[in-house]
Amino acid sequence: MILAPIRPAQNRGKRKTLRMTRRVQLLGSGAAYVFDIRQTDGKELPQIGTVEGNPYDYSDRLRQFATAQGLPSNTR
Repeated sequence: MILAPIRPAQNRGKRKTLRMTRRVQLLGSGAAYVFDIRQTDGKELPQIGTVEGNPYDYSDRLRQFATAQGLPSNTR
């Protein structure tokens, strides 16, 4: 357990680089539970959505798939 800052709801989830960060109002601090992946056990999670190769090579296939699904195509 660590102490973590509590921010107003409108600031949560917005990641900014240090150069873009403005002053953020903090409401206080609260308990947050953290762990290291080495502290877990069980089966390896399946890998999904991995892409190999140059995505440009698949652009024609992707356009055909989108058209078959009835999605509008954007051909620039």
